[in-house]
Amino acid sequence: MEVGEVAPAAAGDEDFFAGTLCALEEADGAATLAGGDGAHEACGACAEDEDVVYGSERGGHGGRLSADYTDSRRFFFREDLGVSNGEGKLLGGGVKPFRKLGETRTPDGAVFSLHEHDGEFFLKLNGRQLMSTTATTSELMLAQLPCDGLRGRADTRVLIGGLGLGFSLQRTLELVGRHARVEVAELLPEVVGWNRELLRGVNGRLLEDRRVEVITGDVYDVLRKAGAEAYDAIMLDVDNGPTSMVQAGNARIYRRRGLGVIAQALKKGGKVAFWSAVAEPEFLHDLARAGLRGEGYPAKSHDRAKREAHVIYLAERGG
Repeated sequence: MEVGEVAPAAAGDEDFFAGTLCALEEADGAATLAGGDGAHEACGACAEDEDVVYGSERGGHGGRLSADYTDSRRFFFREDLGVSNGEGKLLGGGVKPFRKLGETRTPDGAVFSLHEHDGEFFLKLNGRQLMSTTATTSELMLAQLPCDGLRGRADTRVLIGGLGLGFSLQRTLELVGRHARVEVAELLPEVVGWNRELLRGVNGRLLEDRRVEVITGDVYDVLRKAGAEAYDAIMLDVDNGPTSMVQAGNARIYRRRGLGVIAQALKKGGKVAFWSAVAEPEFLHDLARAGLRGEGYPAKSHDRAKREAHVIYLAERGG
C-alpha cells in the first residue's frame, strides 16, 4: 500500500505523524507538497527514496503539523513505517514515539526541551524544532568556514555561541589543532547538562576535551568582556537569523553596536560566522558598516537535501 488517507482521528495529532513519518519536523527533504508558507518537505530520514511527503507550517529549522492541512490532503507513507487505514489504525510497521528527555525555560519564559525518537535527538523551543541529529550539515559548515586554515597557528582561540547538540564544536575541534583554546558560551545550564549526560554519545564527551572551556552565560556578555583582538574565529548559532530571534535579547548582537563588539573581539584577519535559517541579504550591509567584509554561503540542512535552504554568513575583519 503506497497511499493512505489521513485518519480523521489522527489529523493534527503530532505524535501519530511523528512516528509514522520518521522525523515529523525535519525540513528540506524531497519534493514540496504545497506551495507558500504551508509548504513542507520530506523528512531527512526519508528523502533518500523521496516517497514520504507531508504538510506543515514553517517554523525555524523545521515546522509544526497543520491540522487544517492534514484534514484535506492525502499522504504518501513508506510501507515499512505503517500507513493509516482511514480509521485511525496503522497497517504494517509501527510507531515509535517521541520521548521528552528534558525541559527547561529560557529567560524569556519559552519552553526549551530535548526529545528522542528512534535513536535521534531533537531540541525544540515551544514545541517547534530548532535542531536535530538528523540535520547537521549547516552546523558543521558554521565551523568549517571560519576555522579552516587555523590548524598549526600559535595561540589559536575561538568562540562558539550556542552549544546545541555539539556539532559545530565537533567540527571546530577537528580543524583547530591540539593547542587551540575553544570557548563555548551556552545560555542554559540545562543544555550543558543534557550534553554531558543524555547526549554523551552524540558530542557530549567533547566537553571533556582539554581544549574546551564551557561558559554558562550570554555569548554577548562573553564578547564584551573578551577585550580587543581576542579571537581567531567566532561562530554564532543562537537564533534563526539576524531578524528572527530565539530570545528577544539576542537582537543586540545584530545591531550596529553588537556587530562592533564582535569586530573588536576578532583578531585582524579573524572571521565570524552567523547561522541563518533563510537568506537575509541586508545583513551584509550591516556587516560592512561594522568594518566586516561579509559573504553569504548557502547551506543544506542535511547531505541528501535537494536545496540549500539555509545561509551561513561569514565575515572577516580587515588587517
